[in-house]
Amino acid sequence: MLTKLLWIALALIAGWWLWKGFVRLRSGDDPRGSRSDGRQSARYPASDSASASGDSSQGTPQPSGPSQEVAPAAQALVACAYCGAWSGRAFALERGGHWYCDEAHAQAGPKTDP
Repeated sequence: MLTKLLWIALALIAGWWLWKGFVRLRSGDDPRGSRSDGRQSARYPASDSASASGDSSQGTPQPSGPSQEVAPAAQALVACAYCGAWSGRAFALERGGHWYCDEAHAQAGPKTDP
């Protein structure tokens, strides 16, 4: 009876641990501190932040304070002046006061309606 309870407890702990890892993976929070888009995770600061915080003797990252800027969840969208497709401002091209979704549309210029 006691061994069954131990196995059940072990299974519950393992399931909880796997579930937390899955949730962390889906949210994009990488335990190594790097993300696939090149940004550092806010939860796990970069390893060179130890030198920025003044504690370079240990070489371990220090917890970041509220002054660390976190990337906004949403970014501004702009419409392409040629085709009207919406894209993030970070990915769009600006030429002559107009926004474009790619280089070909930027070279073509804004589309004029007849």
